Amino acid sequence: MASLLCAMTLGATAQTTIFKWSYDGSTTAAGESISVTGGTVTLRTTDTSKAFSMESAAYSAEVTDADLKVASTGLKFGANALYLEIALATPLAAGDVIYVSGYNSIAFSSEYQKNASAYNISTGVTTGNDKNSHNVGQVTVPTTSAGATTLYVMRGVSSSTVVSNIKIVRPADATKLDVEMSFPQGSYKVALGETFEAPVVTVSPEKTVSYSSSDESVATVDAETGEVTPVDYGTTTITATFDGDDEYNSATAEYTLTVYNPALLIDYPNTQEGLTFSGTTVIDAVKIHSNKDAISGYKLNNGYTTNGEVNDNYVKMEVVGGFKKGDIVTIAGAYNNSAEKTSSAVLFTINDDNTPHTVYDGFSQFINGRQVNDEPVEENYTLDKDYDVLYLGRNGNTATYLTTIRVERPATAEEETITVTISESTYATFYYENKAFEIPEGVTASAVVKEGNSLTEIPVEGVIPAGCPVLLSGAQGEYEFVESAEAGNLPTANSLVGSEEGGKYDEAGYKYYVLCWKDKNKSAVGFYFLSGSKGAYATVKAHQAFLRVENAEASANGYALGFDETTGISTVEAAAADLSAPVYNLAGQRVNGSYKGVVIQNGVKRVNK
Repeated sequence: MASLLCAMTLGATAQTTIFKWSYDGSTTAAGESISVTGGTVTLRTTDTSKAFSMESAAYSAEVTDADLKVASTGLKFGANALYLEIALATPLAAGDVIYVSGYNSIAFSSEYQKNASAYNISTGVTTGNDKNSHNVGQVTVPTTSAGATTLYVMRGVSSSTVVSNIKIVRPADATKLDVEMSFPQGSYKVALGETFEAPVVTVSPEKTVSYSSSDESVATVDAETGEVTPVDYGTTTITATFDGDDEYNSATAEYTLTVYNPALLIDYPNTQEGLTFSGTTVIDAVKIHSNKDAISGYKLNNGYTTNGEVNDNYVKMEVVGGFKKGDIVTIAGAYNNSAEKTSSAVLFTINDDNTPHTVYDGFSQFINGRQVNDEPVEENYTLDKDYDVLYLGRNGNTATYLTTIRVERPATAEEETITVTISESTYATFYYENKAFEIPEGVTASAVVKEGNSLTEIPVEGVIPAGCPVLLSGAQGEYEFVESAEAGNLPTANSLVGSEEGGKYDEAGYKYYVLCWKDKNKSAVGFYFLSGSKGAYATVKAHQAFLRVENAEASANGYALGFDETTGISTVEAAAADLSAPVYNLAGQRVNGSYKGVVIQNGVKRVNK
């Protein structure tokens, strides 16, 4: 019910919003323009030596309109040379009401004058003079300003003035009927890259409406259909407008659309979602740039432990599904102290006995707002495991402001699956330089170490690490190897060499052995000289491995596998047979494998039966 009320038009309550702006701290540079609901706001100055700045915006209980109580910072006018130029999509009309929140006197005019005392709508709307207690002031547009499409805003007194929100509404004509308009909800969220199904506006009685987006850099909207296209991260207001006619007053309905990065679990100061604070922790502003400009943050007034137990003076971080290993926690902050003190924060969890468990205590690059002109420095930490809830607390005795808190989940690359065939020999080799793989059920992976004339297999458990050539063994068949996020453990020794791209290996000083049958009779399988190589080279395919032995240690033509529990040894007197070599009869004629009688292959006679 609450969301429905938020989404309903002001036309249903006898007025229509034609303009709305809330300062979000995105810019203080003169000449910058900000797109908002119903127009644009441009920061102007007649003296380039004068600059806008930000100021904290705390609101008193008197500010009851939610539209005028949303900013945590306001735009500070420190000189009469500074002013706002508002371009209105809807021309002003006599009787329109301008609402403004902030503090001190704020002037409005439909024509620019150098001095606020000459402004023709109001020379000063009082919003209160306490910067910690912003109020709402209002002024009615006179007939002399009707039809104006530009509105100028500047400070109305010599004291510094802060403007946080401006809203212009148009009261209904009492001689006309009202139109009721509403969207199903007051706000929506969509991940960038996903399709957003725009809600349908209800209009009673049925009228033709047009649509607009307050920030087309975030999302655009078709003026006729209301179809929305997300463009970039941020928040925009989608407004449906009925312009009114001879019988009915104009009316509007709106909703906010947040286009978010699904990888950003927490994104303060852009949003406070996922964050809560307690104890003596408050949201406050700290001045930086030599005690001039203010930025808001979570102020950690006190330490988070008392007598070894957690005392609730912290910022709590919590997201649906919890935090995962590999999530990146980023913070930045400042402290406001004239002395050269240091400040830091700690990331922790809470044990069952209410004692803290430190996750990371290396956040220490906070700036001293009264000592430097720098911006707060971002620091990050990558989580070493999963956590349900995380906390940030002060680690020291200086009040600490957390001005940035962000938790990002890096995009996970699609897991690669590799099919490996183990032949009737029940062996294969495997190697990937930069990827780790889970060992599938039914397969054993081992490093192979040559010791004397023996080959010893060293088991590799669970995951084959990246850069680790291994010998696979298992029943004949095809096996799926899935890329693993776990790194695995490298064996302490390994005589195998892996090939990422395949090819010929012939570095001098070594003998080379490949995995193959010992002979044509398949009497054994192991690592043998490639036929015709005499061990001078090895040729393998991509992602396979071979055995390389220094010449002084290479005392055999091959080494067999699987003879006994220690893998056994086999000294081979002849090179491994190349079973693909041509076969000839005694007359020198080439024959196929079905030929019966004496044949010659690889220079060796045998009898085919």
